[in-house]
Amino acid sequence: MICESDVSGGGVHGGSVTVATIDDGRIISLQKIAKGLVDPSSAVVFSDRAYFLETRYCLLMDHQDDLSAIVSGVPFCVQSTLLPGGDALRGHGGLPDRPRVPGRNDA
Repeated sequence: MICESDVSGGGVHGGSVTVATIDDGRIISLQKIAKGLVDPSSAVVFSDRAYFLETRYCLLMDHQDDLSAIVSGVPFCVQSTLLPGGDALRGHGGLPDRPRVPGRNDA
């Protein structure tokens, strides 16, 4: 998962999240799964979905003097989207069948 802020020079809503498919240390493909975001940062994959944090601090700072002008979801929001070809990524290091929980999955 690659989180990029303002990759296209589109201003405040220019961020995106991209899935990189890697095999034997080589990038096979890059597929954008979300765009038009405000500073996406962290991302995690669970099952067939990607969850990512869209930080919106720049929107918060733009309205320091008028708190009523701050849009909902500021300073951050968690979003998710279905991964492309979900099951096709299983077994290739892309998607776990279930989350790893230390001590629970070890048996």
